[in-house]
Formats: sequence, structure tokens, C-alpha cells
Amino acid sequence: MEYTEEERLQSMSWEIAVMMAHNQAEVWAAIFYQFALTAPPSWAAPCRFIAEVIRTMTSIEISIERLDRQIANQQAFSLGYMPTPLDVESVTTLACTLYQIEQEMGPDHVTFQSVQWYRRGLRARSTKLVGKEVEAWKTLF
Repeated sequence: MEYTEEERLQSMSWEIAVMMAHNQAEVWAAIFYQFALTAPPSWAAPCRFIAEVIRTMTSIEISIERLDRQIANQQAFSLGYMPTPLDVESVTTLACTLYQIEQEMGPDHVTFQSVQWYRRGLRARSTKLVGKEVEAWKTLF
């Protein structure tokens, strides 16, 4: 079954809101809210939509004032470092959406810096997991 882009974004947003810890969902909502304010017109509406779905679907609704704040680097880093409860489709949608926004805005755009910290967290977690596997293999031989 083929889904529309809006359906994929809605599903991803719903999973972020419902399956992630509240503080993690709030950071994602803030990231997409800030993209909605600064992204090119082709991405402003989708980012606004994502932020609104996350904001209203979390167990405790997030106020707009909470989204209009600077995101701490450590908060964005921990999004990537912590295991994600999202399914593969939502993770893929998230990665593709961030990549497309990055292509339009540029990786050095100030609003995109939180995503750079998120990716650093992903790399750190990957390095940690690979290191554990290497150590486990060493014990076998």
C-alpha cells in the first residue's frame, strides 16, 4: 500500500508524540516549529504540520511558548544517543525529511544546528554499540 507524503509525516509525528518520552517529543516539536519559521516555503507548511501534530498529541499538550525557545545542544544530542521507539518507516521518514530540509536550508543554517547535534548523538551511539560488539567478538577468540 502506497502512502502519501502527508500520511507518512502524520504517522511519523504521531509516533514521536505517543511513543517517545514527553521531553524528547517536545524537543522534536521545537525543532520542527523552528523549521516552520525559517524554512523555505516548500517546507514551512509540512514542518508546521509536524510540530502541530506532535504538540497536540503528546500526553501533556505542549504550549507554543515552549516551542519558541533555543534548543540546548545536549537535548538534541540525547535524541540521537537514546534508543528510538519509532518503527523503521517513521525513522526513514524522519531521516529523509531532515535530509531534504538540509538540502534546502544548508547544513550551516543556524536553525539546522540542533539536527547536527542529533546526528552527533547517533554517531556516538553507533560507535558505542560497535565497540561493544568488537569486545564481545574478542572474548570468543
